[in-house]
Formats: sequence, structure tokens, C-alpha cells
Amino acid sequence: YEGSELLREIVEYRDGFFFPAGRADLVAERRRREARSDAFLAYHRLALRLICALPFTRLVALSGSIAHRNLERRGDLDLFIVTRGSRVWTVTVMLLVLTKLLRRRRTICANFVLADSHLAVDQQDLFTANQIIHLQPLIGGELIEHFRAANPFVARCYPNSVGRPAG
Repeated sequence: YEGSELLREIVEYRDGFFFPAGRADLVAERRRREARSDAFLAYHRLALRLICALPFTRLVALSGSIAHRNLERRGDLDLFIVTRGSRVWTVTVMLLVLTKLLRRRRTICANFVLADSHLAVDQQDLFTANQIIHLQPLIGGELIEHFRAANPFVARCYPNSVGRPAG
């Protein structure tokens, strides 16, 4: 950025943020979304602790906009879960019951629930690759590298993500 006059003409940098030239208003919006995300996560802290404590759960990670601390007004809590062995349906049912009991069923969404014995995802597209490289683990972060290794399509979609630390 510093070495490119052309880039500095079309992209501005302020307070740790890059944004299109003339769109400094985006910084304030980003700060609002970060504050909203932090408050949202604090509100759901108990639910997240309970989800992380579910039996047979090895990895629970934030995904989607909440992983970026970029939650919109009506955003939800997207989760990525890896279970021990073939306990995918057991954990999924426990999660559904728990979120229903907590009255958070419409807010907490498990976008992916996979077994640690089969970490390769079926949906191998740019969107899924983006979700994978931006996971923010709550528990089981040591499993992220195994998960990435089982999904080489991510490196094909995002070559610069190789060797990038998880979380």
C-alpha cells in the first residue's frame, strides 16, 4: 500500500482500516458492527458455553459474519462443529434441543456439523473455502489444521491462506 501511489488514490487507510477512497463513513459502520458483534456474543455467552460442553463435541468455531465481528442488525450466530467419531446426528439433535430450550433456535445456526473421522466437506466452492479460512475456534482449535489438510480445495481457492494461523 505504502509503495503504490495508484493504490493510495483509490484506497484510503485510517485507524487500522482500509476502505474505498471517499468512503470514510465505512469505518464508523465497521465499528458499529464490531460493537454489535461483541454485545451479541456476550448475550449468547451461556448458550455458547453449553454448546461447547455438549458430549462428543471436539470443535466449535464461529463462522460467517460473527467470525469477522461484522454482524448486521438481524444477524445470526453461525457455528461450525466437529464431533467425535460418528456422533454427528447425536450432537445435532442435542444442539437443536438445547437451542429450543434456550429459545435461541432461530438465532443459533450450525452451518456445518462434521465427524472428526470424515473432515472433508462435500460442498467445495469459494463460499465454503472462505468460511473455512475464517473460522474462529471456541474449543478444539488444534483440529483446524487437520480440517484444512482434509480440504485441499481451500488452498486452490485461496492460495495465500496456506500456512496462515487458524483463528
